[in-house]
Amino acid sequence: MKRAEAGGASAPAVAGAIHILDQFLISNQPMGITELSRHVGLSKATAFRIVHTLADAEILECDPTHGKYRLGRKLLQLGSAVLARLDVADIAMPHLEVLMRRFQEEIHLGVFVQGEVVYISKVEAIRVQRMDSRVGLRAPAYCTSIGRVLLAYQPEVVIEDVIAGPILSYTPRTVTDPDGLRTILRNVAANGYAATYEEFEIGLNSVGAPIFGPQGSVIAGVSISGPAHRLNSAKVNQILPELLEATAAVSAELGYNAVRAIRSIPAAPSPTRAPDSGQTRRV
Repeated sequence: MKRAEAGGASAPAVAGAIHILDQFLISNQPMGITELSRHVGLSKATAFRIVHTLADAEILECDPTHGKYRLGRKLLQLGSAVLARLDVADIAMPHLEVLMRRFQEEIHLGVFVQGEVVYISKVEAIRVQRMDSRVGLRAPAYCTSIGRVLLAYQPEVVIEDVIAGPILSYTPRTVTDPDGLRTILRNVAANGYAATYEEFEIGLNSVGAPIFGPQGSVIAGVSISGPAHRLNSAKVNQILPELLEATAAVSAELGYNAVRAIRSIPAAPSPTRAPDSGQTRRV
């Protein structure tokens, strides 16, 4: 398979890497540098550099017995992540719509990507002012409710990497102190939800809860966001039981078999500058 001519805005090395990966899909067999360079129309030196870069990233693996390459474990992880997101969005949507109709506030579904939350689905409330959010938008994990429920369940090294910064102060309420953030995240993991009051944007609050996958890890989060005058701490406490029931139902449908019982739910703290206070624009 010869390379297609690169367009004006294309990156030749990236295009070459894609053609090499495509060749593995076509042949489904381990291949060496010489064979790959011939199939994709690259020089051996260029193919060598690309293959070794892909191998360093675990996108390709080298079999030491014959020195040939095959698709690596990182592609399996990436593929699993894509499938999980597709599944969770499809399964969660009916529950998100119920929450929107029940509370008439905007509902977001998001996933954790490289220290941030990425919104993968959204249900807009018809009667309220729409927020500045859209599917595909990224937001910080440390000061949004949906971000905190995703970050709180990450490995310690990931949490510390996020806390190491940069930690920006989006509003006067944004918690930026590392020890304060650690306390907040420990409380989120213990309580199973996060509430933020005007931490990401003045005038907007939110409450979020995690969705667990079949292996017991948090794979997504759901948040309900609204104007601070309406989505106050009393309203958050009213919303919490139904939000947690919805995320537990989605988790169960995804195969999570250890859904925690929703017995006594700790009350959300008041909107003071304390653990779990703050807001979220699109959480």
